Amino acid sequence: MHPDINEVIHAVAYRLIATIHCCTLASSQELNASHTREQQLRHQLITHSLEITHLQEHLGTIDIPAGFEPNLGHVANTVPLSTSERVIPQFIRRLGTGEVEMLTRQEGNEVIYVTQLILTPDCTLPAAEPLQLWFSDLLTSTRDKFDTLAKATYELDNWAAHTEIMRYHHIDTKRHKIEEEMAILQARLSLNNKALDGCQFRIEASRVPHMLQNLQGRSNFPMHQGEQLGRCTGGCPRGVTGSGVPV
Repeated sequence: MHPDINEVIHAVAYRLIATIHCCTLASSQELNASHTREQQLRHQLITHSLEITHLQEHLGTIDIPAGFEPNLGHVANTVPLSTSERVIPQFIRRLGTGEVEMLTRQEGNEVIYVTQLILTPDCTLPAAEPLQLWFSDLLTSTRDKFDTLAKATYELDNWAAHTEIMRYHHIDTKRHKIEEEMAILQARLSLNNKALDGCQFRIEASRVPHMLQNLQGRSNFPMHQGEQLGRCTGGCPRGVTGSGVPV
């Protein structure tokens, strides 16, 4: 192939790669901007819903369903209407399982929606710092320390914060149990390996391989079917497998 053609191919490939990179970067920036705008609109929607609820309480026109309470910014999830629009629920009820029941009371809608509370990061805020030691200590502690943290987050306006704290505690507790099980298995494996080393040492020290040098290089070992090699402690016969290994 002519050298000039190689240069042309390389130049075209470089331009294509550069174009793809620029398009990818532009799309990523647009996507980030869309997420930021979505967060801003969601906050505005929550603020307006909160203002409406406060006005209804002030005017005495609010009719709170039994067992529910007004959504005063506790839950940011949206529920659908018959018009395909999505609105912030007007009334909510904690279920104590990380879930919440939601009710809109719009257009005569009495459908109760259930959703899992998930803490959603706010992309409009500056980048968050790593957990500080004092908070990490509360989060990973047990009993009194963690109970203090759980009670404090339960009183926050954002119910998802408490749910996320409890979710972390559950996963962390499960991790500790798995680590304990792994430690037990590692200890059992270590004991098993020591027993194997002891057997190997006794076989070597007793010169057993030297006694059986006639087996070296053989490939046509006879198959023993149902042969008994000694007896168990309780007197029961000990069988062997097809390869002659005792069971």
